[in-house]
Amino acid sequence: MQQFTVHWSPVPDAASDTHTLYAVWPSPVTEDVCFREAGFTDFGDGDEHWEGDAAGVLSRLLDELGGFGIPQLASEAVEKHRSLFQRLLGRAEPLSLREQIQARAVYDEFPDCVIAFGDSGVTLRTGNGHHIFWISLRGPDAPRFAEALPRIAGEHPLVRTDLRWEHLLYRT
Repeated sequence: MQQFTVHWSPVPDAASDTHTLYAVWPSPVTEDVCFREAGFTDFGDGDEHWEGDAAGVLSRLLDELGGFGIPQLASEAVEKHRSLFQRLLGRAEPLSLREQIQARAVYDEFPDCVIAFGDSGVTLRTGNGHHIFWISLRGPDAPRFAEALPRIAGEHPLVRTDLRWEHLLYRT
């Protein structure tokens, strides 16, 4: 099995005068045309260890971003799957915040997941079935997030990997 690695990069084409965008993702990545066209080459299949490592990265990412404010879902909620009978009897139950993020990183049929952190202007977005975390921060907060990247990676290697972002960048 290939070594689990955490990649990151600023996304200059998506930056504005007021916000900086970062991409953070684990590898190896399941073979994907978008990643390949973007110039990424670390492909492989995940297993239980990969899933556990990726869950740890998400936990540390949410912990770090939680320092900017209380996380709240700012996009359409995905609901838990229920049988027809259950749907007739009760109202929908949304997935937990963490499950909202994970579902969009795996399945491309759901709309993007956007999490806002208080009123800080910091957001986390994921979607399109790509296991990429897009973090948008106000300009002054960008250095604070960059300093947190080694903590987010934890015991795994952290590698800056610049790609051709037009092949992966979410569309709003």
